[in-house]
Amino acid sequence: MIDMKLRNTGFLVGLFLLLASCSNWLDVDLINEVEEEKLFSTEQGFHEALAGIYSKMSKSELYGAEMTFGVVDVLAQTYDYSNMLANYNSLANYNYAMEDAKEYVESLWANGYYTIAMINNLLKYEAKNGDVLTADVRKQIKGEALALRAWMHFDLWRLFAPSYGQDPQAKKLPYNCEFGVKTTPLSTGDEFLKACISDCTEALKYLENDPIMQVKPYAMSDKNESDKYVARINYYAVKGLLARIYITRNASGDKELARALAEEVIDSEKFALMEYRKAFGTETDTKWDILFSDEHIFSLRNKKIREYSEEHHRVDPGPNNTGNLQMSPDLKTEVYASSANDIRMNRWVAEAGVWLRKYYLSEANAKEIVPKVPMMKLSEMYLIAAEGWLEEDAEKAKSLVETLRMSRFMDVGGEYKLTNLDSEVLLAEMRREYLSEGQMFFIYKRLHHDILRQTAPGNIKASNDVFVLPIPEVEEEYGNR
Repeated sequence: MIDMKLRNTGFLVGLFLLLASCSNWLDVDLINEVEEEKLFSTEQGFHEALAGIYSKMSKSELYGAEMTFGVVDVLAQTYDYSNMLANYNSLANYNYAMEDAKEYVESLWANGYYTIAMINNLLKYEAKNGDVLTADVRKQIKGEALALRAWMHFDLWRLFAPSYGQDPQAKKLPYNCEFGVKTTPLSTGDEFLKACISDCTEALKYLENDPIMQVKPYAMSDKNESDKYVARINYYAVKGLLARIYITRNASGDKELARALAEEVIDSEKFALMEYRKAFGTETDTKWDILFSDEHIFSLRNKKIREYSEEHHRVDPGPNNTGNLQMSPDLKTEVYASSANDIRMNRWVAEAGVWLRKYYLSEANAKEIVPKVPMMKLSEMYLIAAEGWLEEDAEKAKSLVETLRMSRFMDVGGEYKLTNLDSEVLLAEMRREYLSEGQMFFIYKRLHHDILRQTAPGNIKASNDVFVLPIPEVEEEYGNR
């Protein structure tokens, strides 16, 4: 476990920087320590530092597993716990004081703030040595760094602070904007989210000429090439992040802001809802686009995603089969309403020996579709827009959800249509859509909604005892107090 005191000390950037070529800097490997001044004396060095941040975020301790299909989805009761291995049991029952749970919680905090320290160090050198960059590159790097700082802070706040609706004045976390030993005061929830919004707003100014403005990634025939535009945070991902923040805060006028931002991303036509015949038009799975790549607004590449998924999801048949994070047949039926035509159930869950194959790509498939974890998809924009309209115009909200659902069903019949749309029907659709993407726990939390649980003892009552992870003890002693 990383000691909390490390994040505010002068540890070398070389501990986390990754070497990358100019033409393919997202495919990177860890290198030895280097001197910071030398590293940030060239444009290539800045690219390597930024690549290092993305690589850190994609590791299993963050979004490569635990912040997506690991810890955060365990907390959302995504899986069947009758056969769960012991390492997640305490988390599944919200026993945060148990040692195994504490290790996971402390790791999320430590790695989250470690990543923020990496971002702040990059921003420090951008201010100091940014003249070595061309004007356009400098804007792009600064814009991405500010957006990533907001992203990481926001997810830490969603884990460790009460929801805004429960206590907007709770002082739980620091919003760190500087790299160094300076103590950062704790922010109220209101101050913290305003800081997230400020970083995003500033990022948009620097990303106004983002390369994604010149292309439509989903329309490009070379998917490895198109992926480069979304395998990094971009202008539209920042718009989507702001929509996510506003729908989460839900102060006066926030739903209107959230839906407008979500619709702006939809209307950009940079991304497209999955088309079944395009994504799964062949009999062999080597070319299947299980991750719905055309919808990706922002995703994180990692060649080890299959390995991480195997550790978490693979079920080996035999007398000692205890599984790990599984979706039982009964739970699958409950979530997907027994619909065999729902491509999400059909491709993400239904696989003998691998209960969840969403990230368990075959080696051949991985050559066609870059292994990655979706951080934000177009489907979320439809769901945010629908939620934003639900109270004011239920028919418009229903139309948005039906448009999304129409892309999810394999036949051309009317199964995608809804009789009506209310908050519970919308929640059920979110539950189907966000499988193993780390979003449902946060949705239950912001709505202060009971967590749906198919196995005994049934649903988990909404409570801050469940929704607010404890600040690590070492932070209480050495942190930002």
